[in-house]
Amino acid sequence: PDEARRMLDTAIAVQRADGTPIDSLIVFTYGNAARAASEANDQVAADSLIRLGLAAARRGLRADDPVVGTLLSLQAGIHERLGRAAAADSAYRAMLALRRRVLGDAHPNTLRGLANHADFLANVGRWPEAAAASREILAQRGRAIPDEHPATAGAVLTLARALARLDSAPRAV
Repeated sequence: PDEARRMLDTAIAVQRADGTPIDSLIVFTYGNAARAASEANDQVAADSLIRLGLAAARRGLRADDPVVGTLLSLQAGIHERLGRAAAADSAYRAMLALRRRVLGDAHPNTLRGLANHADFLANVGRWPEAAAASREILAQRGRAIPDEHPATAGAVLTLARALARLDSAPRAV
């Protein structure tokens, strides 16, 4: 990750020196380096690379560039693995807001992000929110996404988990 960070910083410096704007490819490369660090179980390095990528995006990309949504999605997963539930939720919500605005509610990338958020909500015991997000995904089944899309399968499983928990929760009398 340190070597990747130095290479990316050099690329950005070269782009700035010759007046070339920072582009999505450079920022996306931060995301790939962060993903590699995360897969190597170095969540701290992954978090650092995502932060650098988002900082580079703020310096050189439009706020609604889709690659920012990808970085936010990666950041949410990293926060989740580091046990930072509030930060993960915030990153998921920011990613979803951007994807809804740029891609639309029914876009497969938006729905995949919503499925990830629903799974996170279930994992932290926020069952009503997990169920609502899963139902939103399933409402798009057959229109925006096919039945075999990963978001559909994930939504069915998350909804089943949420409903089982909600059905077994003690009721107020």
